[in-house]
Amino acid sequence: MATETEERYYDARRVSELIEMSLSPEMPRPFFGGQEFHLVLSFALAFLPKETVDRVLKECCYLEISSKQPSRHVSGEATAGRYVIVILTDEILQKPEKCVSAILCEISHYVSGDAEPDPAPGRREAARSMAINWLLEYGRHFPGEQQTIGEIVTELQRL
Repeated sequence: MATETEERYYDARRVSELIEMSLSPEMPRPFFGGQEFHLVLSFALAFLPKETVDRVLKECCYLEISSKQPSRHVSGEATAGRYVIVILTDEILQKPEKCVSAILCEISHYVSGDAEPDPAPGRREAARSMAINWLLEYGRHFPGEQQTIGEIVTELQRL
């Protein structure tokens, strides 16, 4: 019998599998980026409740850009009407918590219905608060992750 935690959250490995399954030719791609981005995205999404993960994998598309690849061409057909979240990943290896916090913050903008390209400061703060609340809720289920959660929350507060 599954525990409440197992019922409420996917682990990062399962999120990665869900992303992989979404890469079938008949489905729109959930992300455009390299393997490291895939790992960080899987890790970030694991902080979200299952129903949120399921929703954003169906409705969002994540796009990695970096100084090594400062632009990407993605057709409208490839994103299939999805909400596109663009993440700058230059510090993906040195500071993965920065990428994770950016992913969570942008997902919270989407979930809250705030799709403006440059939201007002109040909406940015509301998005950060939502992302922090997700992390704190996750921490209640996984108390051993407090240090990681603290680092991500610190980065969220800087966004």
